[in-house]
Amino acid sequence: MQQEFNIDTLNGHDFEDLVARIMKKVGYKDIVLTPKSNDKGKDIIMRYEDEKESYPVVVECKHQNFVGRPVVQKLQGAMLHEGKNNGFIKGIIVTSGKFSPTVDEYVDEINKDYSFSMKIELIDGRKLKSLCEKYDIIILNGKIQIITNNSADFLEGDEVKNQIFKEFHQVIGHKDDLLKFESKTIFHPCYYMRYNIDSEFCTSVGCVNTIQKQNEEIFLDGIKVGKINETLKEHFFGKGFPNIIQLKKDKNKKIMPFEFTEKDIEDVAFEIIMDENTENVKYYGKNNVGYTKTCKPNARDIELKDTKAIYLPKIVNQIKIKDQNYLQEVYSNKHNLLYDKDELNQCKTCKRNSTIFNSHLYFCKNCGRILCSYHKRLDAIDRTPVCLRCAFKKKLLLQTKFFISKKNKNQYSKKYEEMNFLRKFYEDKIAFWGSVSLISLILIGVFSSL
Repeated sequence: MQQEFNIDTLNGHDFEDLVARIMKKVGYKDIVLTPKSNDKGKDIIMRYEDEKESYPVVVECKHQNFVGRPVVQKLQGAMLHEGKNNGFIKGIIVTSGKFSPTVDEYVDEINKDYSFSMKIELIDGRKLKSLCEKYDIIILNGKIQIITNNSADFLEGDEVKNQIFKEFHQVIGHKDDLLKFESKTIFHPCYYMRYNIDSEFCTSVGCVNTIQKQNEEIFLDGIKVGKINETLKEHFFGKGFPNIIQLKKDKNKKIMPFEFTEKDIEDVAFEIIMDENTENVKYYGKNNVGYTKTCKPNARDIELKDTKAIYLPKIVNQIKIKDQNYLQEVYSNKHNLLYDKDELNQCKTCKRNSTIFNSHLYFCKNCGRILCSYHKRLDAIDRTPVCLRCAFKKKLLLQTKFFISKKNKNQYSKKYEEMNFLRKFYEDKIAFWGSVSLISLILIGVFSSL
């Protein structure tokens, strides 16, 4: 896959920052950029660690077309200074351009003569590009873009289908053979960070406050500025970091790109962490006067220990029942679903979801509408749910009877005509019970006047 690689617009300081981020991707630890001036041949100091060995590494960055032997000599001096208390040290020179032939020869001599105490590695523009391609690093306009194929594992396929039908079975009058649906999965970008804070606040009277936190976590939205909401965080990360799968291209899967570069999203994280950990502290000065100090950590007080880009799966179900369309949007982890939108659990007329006071939903098999108890009607013959739009109606004295079909209406009309007067009167529940109530009130009035 062809990757974007454009660093021509960077200045020297931005190039150093870019190299530090690449080294972090490669796997180096404890990466520190040295002060911008008088760095003494070491722009970056870091460590290499694995199960067998651990040693310091110094990096000299040169954002220029051509690098000569003096740069290597300067780096070697920095390595001797930095590695005097270490058995072994490594040096790396990174350039966006090329090295002169004498540089390659000189580095080979150093690596041969000092093989037990030091090693120098050269990374030119071509090798830098290859390194970025190897570790899926996209550089665009001098900034590392966030790219990943990692997604939280999730329920899909028959597991989601079974969940849809399970929910539809809660609707009174449901007909499984009328339900058709299509599903696609949208992968929402999320950025995880683990961090430490070590901040101290002092005044003329001494230290008045410290903020120290270890292994705190923050989960950032990869599309809009800010954190993902707490419900989503609990759904995917409430029981620890989820099992990760690798995404593959699929016509029914849509991967939303990260809208931020690595530096942009880290800047967002710093701002949120600083704001959330700001404290107001009261203290007394030497004159015994009370003061209030706002203690807000600086970015340099925050150490980002671990970062991970991850996608959160959101399944979108387009459901069709007869003439009606229903939309479901659910976040899916490996164990359950979190509904973000669920029209299958909503009355088509009033758009209200089922609640404790309106717990039942009903299905009109004529048109496919799902209805709450307030907007459904029941067939006077067989109690089948029907909506007002589809219902066949027969008006009695005060009450209206509803039917799912013309056949049922005709059947009822025939029975109604065969009823005697009192049975017809009782059949009209509004007229009957209204009359009973009126007579009861009259009798109560008469007896009260005696």
